[in-house]
Amino acid sequence: QGARSLSFSNGETTQAKIVVDASGPLSTFGKGEKISWKSLDLEPAYFAVVAGVRMATDSVHIYVGSSIAPGGYAWVFPREKNVANVGVLVGKPFRGKVNIKKLLDSFISTHFPEGRITHRFAGSIPCGYVRRNIATHGLIKSGDAASTINPISRAGIVEALLSGKSAGLAAMELLRAASDKRVEKICRQYEKSWFDMRGKRHNKLSRVKNSLLKVPDEDYNTAARALAACPQESLTMAKIFQLSLGRFPRLVWAMRHLM
Repeated sequence: QGARSLSFSNGETTQAKIVVDASGPLSTFGKGEKISWKSLDLEPAYFAVVAGVRMATDSVHIYVGSSIAPGGYAWVFPREKNVANVGVLVGKPFRGKVNIKKLLDSFISTHFPEGRITHRFAGSIPCGYVRRNIATHGLIKSGDAASTINPISRAGIVEALLSGKSAGLAAMELLRAASDKRVEKICRQYEKSWFDMRGKRHNKLSRVKNSLLKVPDEDYNTAARALAACPQESLTMAKIFQLSLGRFPRLVWAMRHLM
């Protein structure tokens, strides 16, 4: 296999024997090749940098509810004193059915009426996972481009670091590969290493997420009130299931893939 040619939007081109694609969820590198190039379960996200938000700088706030962010959640992440990222993510089934900008503006005006928006940003997050081929001759997918996002939390920084490290190690091995058979083995090893690290769990979480969409808001509210009464130091996953099993059967059924 020869070197790959890459073209950039400014007209420049370059060549490389191995390309690690960490270009994000909308990447199309590898289209038409024996590699999974299309992102899974893309969900829209919209956030703003808001000044005048008074909250502790060592905490994050997550809000859920069908009226706030159907199929997703709203978040408030502190950036510095009195400044935070405030955003909304909407589940794929509701994409195009709600106005995400209106959802965000309504959320900010309701919870931070004194807030002042300084910047706005929008994007897509690949929030699904199935085991698939993420490496081929001369091309390795990593991070969002490989749909490594946690399907429930939609977090991806740790996943990007882990898959990026593995991709770098695999790239070094590929440079030394002396045969197509060796190349194919390295590609399979990279895919398996990701599946063992996070993929197997993400596969379960992806199925859980789809089930959780069917649980009504009131079940979550009731479960949250019950769990809040439990001492935090004893709040383990086993305890959560124990408390929920008889009282919130729909919620437990939705989470059955984790058992």
